[in-house]
Amino acid sequence: MRILLTLLLFGLLAHSASACEGQVGDTIFEDNFADNLGGWTFSDNFALRPPGAQIIVSANEKGTARSELNQTFRAREADYCAEMSFPKNAAAVDDVGTGVEFLAADYRNLFVAEVYRSGKIELDTEVDGKWTTIWSMANPSLVKIGPDAVNAVRAVIKGNLITVYVNGKTVRAVRAGMPDGELKFGILAEFTTASKESLPFPVKSVKVTKGQ
Repeated sequence: MRILLTLLLFGLLAHSASACEGQVGDTIFEDNFADNLGGWTFSDNFALRPPGAQIIVSANEKGTARSELNQTFRAREADYCAEMSFPKNAAAVDDVGTGVEFLAADYRNLFVAEVYRSGKIELDTEVDGKWTTIWSMANPSLVKIGPDAVNAVRAVIKGNLITVYVNGKTVRAVRAGMPDGELKFGILAEFTTASKESLPFPVKSVKVTKGQ
């Protein structure tokens, strides 16, 4: 009986373990969206749905994105991770993506590591509202696309190196110029082609640690 209880407990712990596991250092910020105290600006397009939240990207003929930056916590050289899902009603949309934002001065100047349902993984930057792709690669084996699947997208900033992880696996590292100051972080959801309906993206968690 004792062995059975131990195995059951281990199974429950393994099931509840975050896919962001692997982050190191003291925790700067952690939110599982059990309440509205995490410093986010909730609205009609970013709704609290305990336990979790939901970004709603409005219908658009050309594709569009929605960013949500945390307003009360700051970080710079850190380990950032977001757990999000693709919308279930996106079957008619060519491509949808979710990601973690970091090193953000504001909504027009930031970095984002992102996964797409097609299996594409990218690191992008926005400067004065203009987007540039730093690198992009196809790796469908890393991206989870099931109806209830959760993808953990993680970016580790150490010195001038940005290393991106997806679901616990290292994807790619690159050197980049680091902006000054204690900067914001957040999450992003988008679709890149037309959608006739709004798309809700479930958000499970966001966690930031100090890293090594």
